Amino acid sequence: MKTPAALFSIALVAGALAGAASCSSSQNQSASVDGGSSSSGGPGSGGSSSGGSGSSSGTGSSGDAGGGSSSGSGEDSGTEAGPSCNVVGATCCSGSTCTGSLTCRGGTCQNAPTNDTGQPCTANSGCPSGICQPVGEPLGGDAGWTGNVCSTTCTTVADCVAGWTCAAEKGQTGDVCQCTYSPEVCDGLDNDCDGVVDDGTANASCESQTPGYVCAKGSCTCKTMCGGTTCVDTTTSASNCGTCGASCPAGAGCQGGRCTCPSGETPCGADPICVNEQTSPDNCGGCGSSCPSGASCVSATCQCPPGEAPSAPSDGCCTTGLGSDDNNCGVCGTKCMATGQSCQSGSCTCPGGETESNGVCCASGETGCNGVCVNEQTDDNNCGGCGTNCSTMSPTGETCESGVCACPSVDTVCKGVCVNEQTDPNNCGGCGTTCTATDPTCCAGGCVDEQTDINNCGGCGTKCSAPSQACFGGKCESRD
Repeated sequence: MKTPAALFSIALVAGALAGAASCSSSQNQSASVDGGSSSSGGPGSGGSSSGGSGSSSGTGSSGDAGGGSSSGSGEDSGTEAGPSCNVVGATCCSGSTCTGSLTCRGGTCQNAPTNDTGQPCTANSGCPSGICQPVGEPLGGDAGWTGNVCSTTCTTVADCVAGWTCAAEKGQTGDVCQCTYSPEVCDGLDNDCDGVVDDGTANASCESQTPGYVCAKGSCTCKTMCGGTTCVDTTTSASNCGTCGASCPAGAGCQGGRCTCPSGETPCGADPICVNEQTSPDNCGGCGSSCPSGASCVSATCQCPPGEAPSAPSDGCCTTGLGSDDNNCGVCGTKCMATGQSCQSGSCTCPGGETESNGVCCASGETGCNGVCVNEQTDDNNCGGCGTNCSTMSPTGETCESGVCACPSVDTVCKGVCVNEQTDPNNCGGCGTTCTATDPTCCAGGCVDEQTDINNCGGCGTKCSAPSQACFGGKCESRD
């Protein structure tokens, strides 16, 4: 299924194509009966300025005016290509290829007229055939009509334009094609005596009866059927603009097969909708430019209610001058970000005695590291700076002292390890000196047996009273 955005694009393209396929309105409605403007007077009085030459210009629509097209024969001018003209009554364009004696006149395939049949005239001299025949004044007295048009001789009615008759005419030696004026309707005949069968006004007649219908081959028929059941006018249908299924954005209309937003509105979004950038809070001053929550869009500018001001778009409007709002501290949009901070009198403040350090409120002498307050002088994981870990340093066993990783002051480095030669049984009194099973404990840099040593009985430094006591099984006992 096509998205509205795709359909919006399709409708624009299809509208342009539709305009090309159906010819321009000026060509379809150009006058079918041409010639110069005439002076007043009835048949035989003279005064036609150009007659059948068709070289002079004029104004008027098909069936209404005396002048208008550049072709004296009343055929469409120009070279616009279109459907082939091969059936009487079929739709055609000025550049259509016509077969046999057919010609394209008024957007309809016609039998080629002769001698400017249907062209307004005021005198016989104004017609190539020399026959200016009365047809009756058009209802309403259409501008440019004289009530008389050029005709031609005939032998049978087949020699005349459909809807005309072939009969004797006073003053003529033979029969003449004759017509009696009536408003043009879609019936395959020339009702308004302009020499054109079912000209442009016939389409209007069909449209007035059933929207979307046009005149074709003498009857009203649907020009475009959408969905197999609905006749639509793709030049005006917002649901089928330019082609079936091409929907216009919400709020848009269809004009000439093109989607158009109302005046002052703009299509916005992936699935376009028509918006007024002067008043839309979601598109204020431009598509996608959103106002803060609670704000309105006035003249393409976001405005908060009186006494409030916009902060960040996600925070909306806030009351100005607040001194205790942690999200709008002193100024709208200013947040108290440090852990432990609060808004006090319009300033983000840490509790008494603490200061902000790397986003954390910490006591004096401490530093914020990864959201935790530490003492960089003694913290083995943050020694002298956040992330300095003494356990990863060499030699092994270093600790943090005064902000520096180092072996304890009483230790000695033996083979890359901090050791205490006073207590280490593997380095007792010196690197590599190992105590034996007989004297397994290192006390004060010497190997001893805590079970029997009267100076280290049961533990280094525990002395028995001499000479009355001795060390038995790690305990001082009387010698008695």
